[in-house]
Amino acid sequence: MKKFLVACTLIFLAGCNNNYSLIKPTSHNLSGMSVKPNVAWNQAPNSVGKNVTSWTTDGQLLNEVLFFQGIESGQALINKRQKDQELPIFRDDMLPNEIMEMFEATVSLMTNSTLISTSNLKPRMVDNTPGFEFDLDYISRNEVERRGHAVATVRDNKLFLIYYQAASLYYYDQSVENFDQIVNSINFN
Repeated sequence: MKKFLVACTLIFLAGCNNNYSLIKPTSHNLSGMSVKPNVAWNQAPNSVGKNVTSWTTDGQLLNEVLFFQGIESGQALINKRQKDQELPIFRDDMLPNEIMEMFEATVSLMTNSTLISTSNLKPRMVDNTPGFEFDLDYISRNEVERRGHAVATVRDNKLFLIYYQAASLYYYDQSVENFDQIVNSINFN
């Protein structure tokens, strides 16, 4: 009986496909832009949206970089929503503070969180394109305090937003410099 249970467990685990793949510290093309991380990351399964890529070093519950790539005017950043919830929509004529507010509402939907605050909105160049950055703090549904930093630009009427989020305690500070290096490596195709 013991051998049978071990065999069943092994068969079950062999059938599990976690869909994670190694992202080596080389150049990577992501729908309209390329980035070159300085450390290895893992590409995580994406259930957020069709133009979104997720990378993590320690697991998505601990830290994550989300690349929102080429979001067109009239589109939402994510696909998932609860019943009767309107998804925030990007418009190419939005000002940086409006994009920040749209993203705050999007994160609220993604995390099912109501305690969110944004701060430190300021200009930032992204591959010689005027852009901006801001911070985001919230408490996730599992009551973990999280910090985030977003960098965005609108290029060819499309939104490119790169967002790093992690547990405030330890994990945010552990990888924020690696995130900043990714942002500095952005090259639009």
